Amino acid sequence: MNPLVWELSRSLILIAGLIAFNAVLVAGEFALIQLSFGRLAAMKRDDLPRGITSLLSDLNQSSRVIRLGIGLATITLGFALVAPLEQLATIFSIEATGTLAVILAVFLTVCVHFLIGELAPRALALSHPLSVLRIAVPVILPLRLLLGPFIRVLVQILERLFNLFGLKIEMETDLIDAEVQIRSLLGTGQTPSPMMEMILRNTINLRKRVVQDILLPRNKIQYFDLLDSNETNLTVARDTGHTRFPLCEGDLDQCIGLVHIKDIFRFRGDWREIDLRKMKREIVRFSLDDPLDIVLQRLLRQRRHMALVQDEFGGTVGIVTLEDVLEELVGDIQDEFDREEDLIKALPDGEYLIDGLTPIHDVAEELGVEIENPEVSTFGGFITSSLGRMPTKETTFISGHLQIRVTGVNEKRVTSARVRILPEIEEAKNE
Repeated sequence: MNPLVWELSRSLILIAGLIAFNAVLVAGEFALIQLSFGRLAAMKRDDLPRGITSLLSDLNQSSRVIRLGIGLATITLGFALVAPLEQLATIFSIEATGTLAVILAVFLTVCVHFLIGELAPRALALSHPLSVLRIAVPVILPLRLLLGPFIRVLVQILERLFNLFGLKIEMETDLIDAEVQIRSLLGTGQTPSPMMEMILRNTINLRKRVVQDILLPRNKIQYFDLLDSNETNLTVARDTGHTRFPLCEGDLDQCIGLVHIKDIFRFRGDWREIDLRKMKREIVRFSLDDPLDIVLQRLLRQRRHMALVQDEFGGTVGIVTLEDVLEELVGDIQDEFDREEDLIKALPDGEYLIDGLTPIHDVAEELGVEIENPEVSTFGGFITSSLGRMPTKETTFISGHLQIRVTGVNEKRVTSARVRILPEIEEAKNE
């Protein structure tokens, strides 16, 4: 055999191997996404092969390894295509410069990568995720073992660089392909409506949210107190119009259950003789850091609409309702008795008037800025925590891109504040 033809054959075999390697990695990544977020997510982990379970147990790291492998395969494929093009030019006596060979190599790399290395494996993975993973696991697991430590070092370096510039960046990569996850949840061949797409996106992001993000703070809770008369408690129910009330002995830290207003209506006899202890129902309890997807599962499983939120010492910090969690998925839910309350009001002078009970994630979303403080959940709590003390009225300070002026306080909390968004230049001057 002609040595030139032999060299060409070896180059083509290498190219075919790289394309296959890239396709296996792409198919493996999309199959993992399908298994994690799609219709097969309900499968028990014990029913899956051990290799697949290992990849799913740390999906974030598996995704990083796969993407680094894909990048290396693509770059190597580009270099590998240069040699056979030059060999073909020699065999067929085509005058081709090195520059032309590189241009053709890049063009062919893009075409081959898009058709065979991307589209085909994606389609197969979304349709047959389990079968695809059985093929991909023997490739991905050794790659994760080999590249895992290197990737961890790179991630740490990147995080330190972000921190150096004061940037808070989400380093997770397993949730980047939201579009793929939405298709996985829908199945193939369906286009979601805007409402459906919003709900699916919120569903994917629900795992990032915790109870602290949505709880109703303690000082906003109306409850029945066994130390008060039934007439006083029923007046609370009449004035608030709520249907469920925590039942306490003195204060919310001594909550012993929950009373439903329907149980009171069903009582036959004098309401002043109602024994609330006998009427109470069990109340579910959550901690501040419980994920909302877990909260939703427990509330639905136990058929509860309200739960108590406690801190690490067992003290009550608020309540969370099933409606609160569902609103994270479908948006605000209001009935005929709900009154619209603007917690964030845009003022004509460009400032915002913000209620102290506004959740800090709502403030961040409305104003388009980053506000992070894991110790508090409301904007008033954020102000107190930032200052390290209870502020007085007209206290003014700067936090990040926000100039905050306290406009209302009481003996317990900040009730309102005016906020102005500062440009980066103005913020730098104040620093």
